Amino acid sequence: MEKEPYYNVRSDYMRHPKIRELRELHGANGVVALQTLWGYAAQGVPNGVFEGASAEDICKFCGWSLGQDFVDDLVAIHLLDRLESGGFSIHNWLKYQPHLKK
Repeated sequence: MEKEPYYNVRSDYMRHPKIRELRELHGANGVVALQTLWGYAAQGVPNGVFEGASAEDICKFCGWSLGQDFVDDLVAIHLLDRLESGGFSIHNWLKYQPHLKK
């Protein structure tokens, strides 16, 4: 039986300055949306790179329906990186999720 993919979260996650800023901007729902994006990545995009994805795509992946400014804020906070080639990547994803490297 194959194990479900998982992702690591630091014990001080909710106190991290980036997460506190996200919570100030978008409330608890914004934090949950980020977690949903991380879960989506762990299951289907293990390198954390969403090549060619639009801001609308990212919103869909994380279940966010309150506007694409959410993605701009994730980029501004450095939780998400905008790729020069188009798309996005989760900031330092494989640094904190080395078990997902293939």
